[in-house]
Amino acid sequence: VRTRNSQQEKIYTMGGILKSTGIQKLTYGTGGTNRTLDLATLASLCESLFAGNAGSNVRYVFHGSKIGTYLTNGIANWTKMVQETSTEIVPGLTYSKYVCNFGELRFIYHPLFDKLGMAEMMAAIDLDNIVKASLYPLKATTLKLAEAGISQVDAVFFDEAFTVLTMYDGVHALIYPKA
Repeated sequence: VRTRNSQQEKIYTMGGILKSTGIQKLTYGTGGTNRTLDLATLASLCESLFAGNAGSNVRYVFHGSKIGTYLTNGIANWTKMVQETSTEIVPGLTYSKYVCNFGELRFIYHPLFDKLGMAEMMAAIDLDNIVKASLYPLKATTLKLAEAGISQVDAVFFDEAFTVLTMYDGVHALIYPKA
């Protein structure tokens, strides 16, 4: 609840995908300052992400800036491997693809991870198991500004309240360096 103009109004916020209680928590590296992200680690992460759940065979891995460096340093042929499988562009998303026996990981750098102090973290999301939940649907209200003497034109105000919900938390994961 927030007070504005001496009136109280409800404010609805989303907890966030990464704060879902059932989301998997996975680690990489061996602890301390070791941030090893090699093929063996990726294979282990793929098994944890894909095996034994009802998720799709594609996961989008949003990550901070350090992850790109760790992949390049940890996997000798990472750059060559990514170039051979090509970087693809799906409407709105540019990603590097890694294919394993269990499925496909699509790595996408997201600067928000860096701004939140999560440069060494990743979030593996199964977009097929994310849904939009509406509090109320999109509605348009015509503002009669000319009648109110504010302007010579009328305007339209659009309003909608929704959030995203994670379905089957076990198909999503927050991946961070081992302590």
